[in-house]
Amino acid sequence: TTPFLDANSAIQVYRIHLARPEEPKRPAGSKLPMYPVTDRGDSSKLIIYPVTDQDYHLAYQVIANNGYQYSMTGILDAKTGEIIREYSNIQTQDLTIGVGTGIHGQQFKLPTTYLNSLYWLADESEARPVNQYTADWRTSDVASDADNDWVHDGALVNVHAYLGLSYDYYYSVFGRHGIDDANLDIISVVHSGGGYDGAYWSSEAGAIYFNDPGAMNLQTAAALDVVAHEYSHGVTHYTSGLLYYCDANAQPGALDESLSDIMGTAVEAYWQSAGQGFDRSDWVVGEDIYSAFSASNYLRSLSDPNSKSDVFYGDSYLHPCHLSQCYVFPNTEEGDWGGVHFLATLYGHAYYLLAAGGTNRVSGLSVTGIGIDKATKIFFRAWTYYLTPTASFVNAANALIQSAYDLYGGSSAEYAQTINAMEAIGWIVN
Repeated sequence: TTPFLDANSAIQVYRIHLARPEEPKRPAGSKLPMYPVTDRGDSSKLIIYPVTDQDYHLAYQVIANNGYQYSMTGILDAKTGEIIREYSNIQTQDLTIGVGTGIHGQQFKLPTTYLNSLYWLADESEARPVNQYTADWRTSDVASDADNDWVHDGALVNVHAYLGLSYDYYYSVFGRHGIDDANLDIISVVHSGGGYDGAYWSSEAGAIYFNDPGAMNLQTAAALDVVAHEYSHGVTHYTSGLLYYCDANAQPGALDESLSDIMGTAVEAYWQSAGQGFDRSDWVVGEDIYSAFSASNYLRSLSDPNSKSDVFYGDSYLHPCHLSQCYVFPNTEEGDWGGVHFLATLYGHAYYLLAAGGTNRVSGLSVTGIGIDKATKIFFRAWTYYLTPTASFVNAANALIQSAYDLYGGSSAEYAQTINAMEAIGWIVN
């Protein structure tokens, strides 16, 4: 029972054994926290270890950590220093499934990662073929939880779940592999800023940010159409690359916002049942960001744009449903970069007319709906195949007609109704 090696020598022997050049495998570009190389010498102890039922050795049990996601226990013979046995203290870093409660009380299953005794809002190509990381601005880290029961922060839950559904929609409907079609990491930052009632896609950071509620008490993380709207800004960045401004000659910023409204509405319709109330699909944008549901609580309406005034310009300027209602605003931040949100409803309404059918209140012209699936495919193809960074409204009209022709042919009802939708919002199509 008298060891030849002392405890410190045993620790050094095992540390040298673990100091191999290769690092434990992890996905390239992982955003999960890195941990420094350490050893747990304080937990090492002298034991009698049964190698077999008949063979007992005096040994040191040494616990050591070596790099990322790596913790080992070694059993070293106390006389020879031979490593009798070793085993990992980390079971896996594989996918785990958590349960979360959203802002309005809905329940979600969440793909998470178990690592270093915590569950992280991260999926490194396990549930989906893309890395997804949902970070908490307040901790400057991927969000974590002790028991994988996410009941304390509905904003984190909603964002993680809804961005996953946005990815699934684009893949299922268009065969698109993520934001850039090459499975760019889906990185979101929740609780960002000081509370500005907003959300935004940053092309510089390659990430989507969700602010805490501000003066208007709007929780943008709560709405599937808003989350998908921001995801779609990323898609636009990697396709047509529409620039974020409007003037008398070009309106790429309004077209960018328009497609995000359209795709947010399409994603919502794909995953949620139609109707009124929270978590229902409809033809308005942002109804779920309010703390209480009301038929008048929304940001913009695709079915009746004139029903809502613009948040930047007030009651004097109702969102347009027709070219005659469009204005040119200052191309400044205070002017909403020429009115990119104000003007977004022109083509949002054309999308509604083509999908659901209806009559434009200004022109009095009617369109027979072809269904949301076909209408979405026409708009998505037009925006991603034909529009360029400085596209104008007339470019969009021509692109939609060409897109309908590409998909359904020049003698199809889809082609004819696309032309009708363009004429309904004010274009003269020859």
